[in-house]
Amino acid sequence: MIEEKLSSADRKYIFYDLKNSFLAGFGFLVAVLLFMAITHSGFALFGLSHHANWLKRILITFGFCVFIFSIVAVSYYNHYLDLIAGKKVLLTINKYKIVSKKHNHYLVSDIPNYNRIHIDADHLPYINRNQPLNIQLAKRSHLILFISNGADNYLLKPTAIAA
Repeated sequence: MIEEKLSSADRKYIFYDLKNSFLAGFGFLVAVLLFMAITHSGFALFGLSHHANWLKRILITFGFCVFIFSIVAVSYYNHYLDLIAGKKVLLTINKYKIVSKKHNHYLVSDIPNYNRIHIDADHLPYINRNQPLNIQLAKRSHLILFISNGADNYLLKPTAIAA
């Protein structure tokens, strides 16, 4: 196990992961608010039964969604610490096995603190289980930055599109 500084490409990858998570959360927040505003406005326009305090309910829902959004932001705290500290861990694992539970796949090894690493199912076909595996992880979030049996990064390989 070796510690190194994050390269600019690694920082961009962590930032990209954060950005996608926030955009998904923000998109959900906007979708819920638009749904509520459209339904209540539609009720008001067509004279259907609606309560007079629909604006208050929209604001309460907005507050609730912002609260959930902030909890999700706090759950990515380790990603922020990785960007600030700028450290990554280089692992060479000789003895490992890949365990699948439901739709999750894990790399199980005997290295302390890194004995169970989550792996995406798209990268499993590229891993040769008879050779040592080189992995670069963000130090706190354990986000995989590089995984390979040799020198080519399996994260950059194209994934098969389901027919």
